[in-house]
Amino acid sequence: ENVSFSWWNLGIAYADMKDYRKAVEMLEKALGLGYIRWQNAEQIPYLVAVYDAGRGPIERIVEFWEKAVSLEPTNAQFMASLAAAYAAKGDKGRARDAALRAVELDPVFKLEAERFLKNLGE
Repeated sequence: ENVSFSWWNLGIAYADMKDYRKAVEMLEKALGLGYIRWQNAEQIPYLVAVYDAGRGPIERIVEFWEKAVSLEPTNAQFMASLAAAYAAKGDKGRARDAALRAVELDPVFKLEAERFLKNLGE
């Protein structure tokens, strides 16, 4: 894990310097070597922002949000973010289900979910 931790820290350093593409490259190396300490709900929104800015693979962003939801299954914002990630991946069925689940968790998301579903074509 020491090697993966080093790659991880290098990725975070690149992100801090706003070199997001290089950050994603280093973070991917860390994850490929089995780095798992990223798996906490507080860190995931930051990682998604880095991957989004660095044009990281959408599959990884989906994985991050799925992990966030598994850690905090009643967090409506995480569920809504997972819906958006599914939509970006082209998985409309899962996007719809996640958006509806976000509304179940917190009715405040109802209007946003309606717009999201309309844009999704649902």
